[in-house]
Amino acid sequence: SCISSTKKAVKISQFTKTQKGVRMNDVLRKDFLRNYDNFMTATFVDNRTRKTVSFREVVRERIERLEKSVIDGRKYKPFILYS
Repeated sequence: SCISSTKKAVKISQFTKTQKGVRMNDVLRKDFLRNYDNFMTATFVDNRTRKTVSFREVVRERIERLEKSVIDGRKYKPFILYS
């Protein structure tokens, strides 16, 4: 989970309502970002290429492929994580 490394439920008291919306408190935001970074840098074996990659690498590569598809006017084949 990207929210809490301790697997505890997020509490409403960890959020503050502002004029622009709702914000996480500093502790929760720091925990969330640490877990998000752990998730994005975790590696797995891509079924398509059989290479070990991170989610961050997949996102970067997919953005580049989408950009190339738009520029070249070709169809874009999305990355499918589970199949």
